[in-house]
Amino acid sequence: MQKVGEYWVPDIDMRGFRNRRKTLANYRDGGHGKQIGHLSQALAVMTGALGPEALAQAVAIDAGANVGAYSRLMAAHFGAVHAFELAPDTFECLAQNISDWGLDGRITPHQAAISDRPGSVGLGSGGWFRRSISREIKGQGTIPAIALDDLSASNVRLLKLDIEGHEEKALHGASRILNDDKPYVMMELKERHVQNGKADLGAHNHLLSLGYRVVADLGDPVIDRLYAPPA
Repeated sequence: MQKVGEYWVPDIDMRGFRNRRKTLANYRDGGHGKQIGHLSQALAVMTGALGPEALAQAVAIDAGANVGAYSRLMAAHFGAVHAFELAPDTFECLAQNISDWGLDGRITPHQAAISDRPGSVGLGSGGWFRRSISREIKGQGTIPAIALDDLSASNVRLLKLDIEGHEEKALHGASRILNDDKPYVMMELKERHVQNGKADLGAHNHLLSLGYRVVADLGDPVIDRLYAPPA
């Protein structure tokens, strides 16, 4: 792994000119590209609806944590954060970053995939020019997968999912959390994919079937969506 700004990143993210350029643009100034702003907007919506004290006593789940940029921002608002990253090299960076930032105990890292049931999964390489954020679950393998309902966590108020097409399974594995805790859900859903018919709307439709509603489109064009639970 290599250090860029305040972040340790996996070697794959610095491979070749294209990956290196994108990684440096994201991390050397302490940010994570434009999308970190989407989480800031989502947190502003939630703070307005629930109040900062409620968030400070609650739990956030960062599924698809990568090297921890989102988890770090969540930790500034929530009492506890559970950060999930399945790739071994990226998880090593995540754990080291949490330690370097002095957030041990506030952020709990988990090397596991999120799915609808316990099991194990494989990891697709994504190709030479795909950075770690684009890796996908692929078939069977040795990486543990868990259902979020099996996590020892209560009062979950934010569930952020960026797990490259595995979001619907993750939601099915979080039925208890969705029903009992009624967290806000933030998911990546690229508007251009919706418009050209290439978007997988399974997770979106599942949330709507549970009474969730879209309360914020984040990005221009839309990249992330924030869903509020039923009243």
